[in-house]
Amino acid sequence: MILEITREMAQSEEFQTTFGMGFTGLEDPNSTQYNTYRIPDPYAPYPQDYVIDADGIVRYWGAKFEPHAVRSILDELVGADFSIGIEPDPLVGGQSATVGVIEATGETASYLVYSLAGPGSTYVPQLDVTLGLKSPVLAAPPATTNDHGITQWNSRVPSGVSGHTIWLQVAQPGRVSNVIESDVQ
Repeated sequence: MILEITREMAQSEEFQTTFGMGFTGLEDPNSTQYNTYRIPDPYAPYPQDYVIDADGIVRYWGAKFEPHAVRSILDELVGADFSIGIEPDPLVGGQSATVGVIEATGETASYLVYSLAGPGSTYVPQLDVTLGLKSPVLAAPPATTNDHGITQWNSRVPSGVSGHTIWLQVAQPGRVSNVIESDVQ
């Protein structure tokens, strides 16, 4: 569950609209919950971002909005099977990029997919996996991981996706990576 604790719900609604997000807001006008989890840093601004696990342990704290870092922690908490990374981040239209995976199943075909439609849920019966993407598209030919479960794709980012957000994920039979989001420049 994603929950925002805020002094004023209007600010939360404006933030969610601006960034195209949706989550539950909890109005905390006296800052009771904020003070419970506040990291004592005299230079930290308000608002602050936290990811708190089911045991109440703070797994992430950030003084600025860092969606990639938050998504990585959330993927870890909900059990993404292996990790995907991109270089450069953010991606740049018309330039080369590398997408790599680690901790995947060794010596196994891996499929890089992308979506311009955003996160979602798409079952792929051929791999028996549910991707975390809406309307996924195969981005490149399959790549086989080495015996350590590592592989990568090197490709040019199409110029036409500049100014758009792209979501990437890798799938193997029975396994999926975390989802990475990048605002293509």
